[in-house]
Amino acid sequence: MKESASATLQTAEMFGPKRLENPIISGSLARAIWDMSWPLLTTYFLSSCIGLTDTYLAGFIGGAAQAALGIGEQAIFLAVVLGTGLSIGAVACIARSFGAGDLAGSRKYAEHSLLISVVIGFLSAIAGICFAEPLFTLFGAREEVTRQGVGYLKLCSLGNFPYVIATCMTGVFRAVGAPRYALYLWMLISSLSIGGGFLLFWGGLPRWHMSLEALSISWTAGASIGVIAGCFWLNQFWKKLGVAGDNRFNPTESLACIREVLQIGGPAVVAELVWIVSNFLTYKVFAGLPNAPQVQAGWSIAMKVEESLATMPLLALSMAAATIVGQNLGAGLRQRACNSSWKLACGAALLMVLVGAVLMVFARPIAELFSHDPAVVDYVLKLLKVAPITVPALAVWLILFGALEGAGSTLIPMLCNSVIFLMLRLPLCWLLAVPLQLGLQGVVDAFLLTRVFAAIVSVVTFQRYFGDSGYLTGKLAKRICCLFRKIRAILSAQQLVGLALPAMALAAVVYVVICSLAPTFKTIGSRCYEVTAVKPVDCQK
Repeated sequence: MKESASATLQTAEMFGPKRLENPIISGSLARAIWDMSWPLLTTYFLSSCIGLTDTYLAGFIGGAAQAALGIGEQAIFLAVVLGTGLSIGAVACIARSFGAGDLAGSRKYAEHSLLISVVIGFLSAIAGICFAEPLFTLFGAREEVTRQGVGYLKLCSLGNFPYVIATCMTGVFRAVGAPRYALYLWMLISSLSIGGGFLLFWGGLPRWHMSLEALSISWTAGASIGVIAGCFWLNQFWKKLGVAGDNRFNPTESLACIREVLQIGGPAVVAELVWIVSNFLTYKVFAGLPNAPQVQAGWSIAMKVEESLATMPLLALSMAAATIVGQNLGAGLRQRACNSSWKLACGAALLMVLVGAVLMVFARPIAELFSHDPAVVDYVLKLLKVAPITVPALAVWLILFGALEGAGSTLIPMLCNSVIFLMLRLPLCWLLAVPLQLGLQGVVDAFLLTRVFAAIVSVVTFQRYFGDSGYLTGKLAKRICCLFRKIRAILSAQQLVGLALPAMALAAVVYVVICSLAPTFKTIGSRCYEVTAVKPVDCQK
């Protein structure tokens, strides 16, 4: 109660009597989570529509154009990784200052973050232009693919410059609790990019008619116009708060701000790179299997379905958790920051149990919607049958690590991701799939085990970071003790029903785990028996 009252008083001092209160540090957590999540979820959906539209239009040119588009996107991932890492560092610094009521400091962090994004965006654009042709040579692309892709990548690399700025600006809007401005920004960028792409692709100048250059030009123009509009909206936001910019240049203070943003954002960049490298090397593991094309197709379909129905909503919730934790820690509300993260993680995990159950039950119709190959359909079924476990584990992992990033602790998530993905998942995938000859089933088992392990690591890491402020050591511990007291007592029919439902859910989870891992242990046992069994001696010889 004291924390809530002090937060309300501090919010009133920050925003004045004529301004709205900050619901992130005072008020309903459910409202704060909803206000932060739905604009970010829509933003992710709009940004993904740009790539889907480009892939759809490239299909009218031919397979070489689609291959060129896919290879060119690998270079664009550089801008994505750099922009995302910088955005995480900016959110942590800005949110803490904003939550503490230091509006001038939060604007200073925002301006320096945008300055860094200008430099990084410029360098990524230059790198894409200079290394466009060597990139296609590295991937072993054919001459026709290289011819179409080099021009596309050079023009599209120009869009990396405004794209990195737009990503950082999105982080700024999130950090100050104004995600709707980020939604406006990406509504403008996506509408200009998609609409301009259709216009130039079908009705543009003869030079750009049905060409990849039309798509890259529309993307670069849309991102550039969106950044200009975003700068205007950001300036209007600071004016509404009555925060004027500081025109005085202090080199020492500026370097300190830049160093702090980079110290937090640097490990986040490495964590994103680890994710990309892990996915790439997983495809390399599939390449060593006898039916590699079907396995890769099944993996791609399952991951795309999971990305659309689970990963994108969870990333939006993870970003919301980062902002809520950052602002509450800045306001001195450590208990509220910790409890909000636990509640958000638990709520998301319960929701993802339902999503995972839907994916498991409707796995066959989903697979047949994307492929008519029986082998591919069978592989998708194997991957989606463990969704009721892997998807909730993903929810806990993403949200708790996102909350840690909002608190400015990005080094620990980076180290955990590096160990889990590169040193645990990949060797385990290879061991089960290739030497033990389990194929995709081995990859599924490795995927299941490492997802659950990552969720456990995130829970332990988050709890150790917040210490005694943790929800696990307070309310949850009391509820567990209360549950054991109820079990010892004589249970009524209503209490039996209340305990039977969670028990049934737990039994279902255990059943899925046993059904998934049983073939693996059976195969391992047979391999060990073949090695250790004593061969009979032929007495006739």
